[in-house]
Amino acid sequence: MKHDSRIINSIRNSSVALLAQVVILLAQFSIQTVFVKTLGSEYLGANGLFSNILSFLSFAELGIGTAITYSLYKPISENNETDISAIMALFGKAYRLIGLFILIIGLIFSFAVPSLVDKNSSIPNIQLMFILYLGNSVISYFFTYKRTLIIANQQSYIDALNRVVFTAIQTILQVSFLLVTKQYVAFLLIQIIFTFISNLSISIKANKLFPYLKNKSVSKVNKEVKDSIKRNIAGAVVSKLGTIVAYSTDNILISKFLGLAVVGIYSNYMLILTSIQRITDQIFNALIASIANFSNTNTNKREEELFYNYMYLVAGIDYVLSTSIYFVVQPFIRIWAGESYLISNITVLLLFINWSINMMRNSITSFMSVHGLYWENRWKSLMESSVNLVVGLVLITTTNLGINSVIIGTLTANILINMWWEPIILISNGVRTTYLKYFSKYFKYVAINLSSLIIIYRLQNIISKNISNFFIFIGVGVAIFVTVTIVFIVLTFRTSELKFYKKVISERFIKH
Repeated sequence: MKHDSRIINSIRNSSVALLAQVVILLAQFSIQTVFVKTLGSEYLGANGLFSNILSFLSFAELGIGTAITYSLYKPISENNETDISAIMALFGKAYRLIGLFILIIGLIFSFAVPSLVDKNSSIPNIQLMFILYLGNSVISYFFTYKRTLIIANQQSYIDALNRVVFTAIQTILQVSFLLVTKQYVAFLLIQIIFTFISNLSISIKANKLFPYLKNKSVSKVNKEVKDSIKRNIAGAVVSKLGTIVAYSTDNILISKFLGLAVVGIYSNYMLILTSIQRITDQIFNALIASIANFSNTNTNKREEELFYNYMYLVAGIDYVLSTSIYFVVQPFIRIWAGESYLISNITVLLLFINWSINMMRNSITSFMSVHGLYWENRWKSLMESSVNLVVGLVLITTTNLGINSVIIGTLTANILINMWWEPIILISNGVRTTYLKYFSKYFKYVAINLSSLIIIYRLQNIISKNISNFFIFIGVGVAIFVTVTIVFIVLTFRTSELKFYKKVISERFIKH
């Protein structure tokens, strides 16, 4: 029965998360389209810059949420309401302090924001706009932590529905105000209001689902759990800080050395990739709670089988999405935003190679979260961020590579650090398998993906010329998606992993 419920929860959570994220994706593209048409690339670049700065300021959170989420898996599987209440009370207190800290540091940092913008920028009151953007982030820390319990309890579909409803209403209002007023400040104020309403709504829902959270006499977290949380937070602190540096410097470097307009052009491509990544993250995050439940109740051998089945799923999603999107991304940008918003084909290739490698990491990072390997992973992100920042900074200041500099910096860190370090940590401390078995499967998936991306790169100019409008784009996109899905299935037809999914589909959908 537990096995059936895990499958049902995983399918329900993943399906709702996928549909919700598609709606959110459409909303984001609607906003981006109107943003470009009404405010231009400089404001688009400012929005991207603010996002990166806030990622830096969120170092105060430092993975506390992730570490505490891990501590919830066991008491949830045991239905231990006392421990859950104690952990959530600790969680809420920590997040309120973090929100206050980010607000204070953000207000101080706002005085430095104008110096990060190219001198030729024509955007007025950029400090005020940053403060409003900061307010939107700070509000989340006072309510959103209760989403964590809903997700950890294998009910992430509730969170997904909450996000999609409020995002849809917010988008309609933001687009309307942009078209009528052309005011970025109004855009930000609407964002703040709906972030507050969405988080308040999910908090009320969590209180209804888990009424014991409202109990005033909450016991303290026991010493064993607290020690585990402290250890995981200590590891997550270093890891999260390194991750922030690794992935939040790109727009800052581009803004400082190439200008806000270039950030705006680059942000269109990043919107596509991050939006698709959010869709896949919703799917993978929806599965993590079920994986954690499975790992707590099964043998090492069965977990190894689950790991490779999950790795196959990640690899398949990675291959289908990266090759499909790469095939049509240039004509899409040209049709959607215009010829002036295109970047070079080689830059797009580098972006997608890096994105594909990052996508494959999900098979490792998901199981690292399940096993709570934050302490063991503490130095990895610092090494990663150092390589990323140094390579990117050196290239952008000493060469004419432009945007390629920051992408090569991230790609170098992925190849030299992440590709090796994370699997070694997981196999040494979590999933019981051999390095040979893992890396042989990993490099097979990577080889399939990279060879396809390089072939498409050679055909890029021919593809772009023949996709001239949205109707052709949709038709070609669907055809390519179906084709690459079939190609991946054919290339992996004899694997035990594919046989597993054929069996699941047969038992769950065909026979019933």
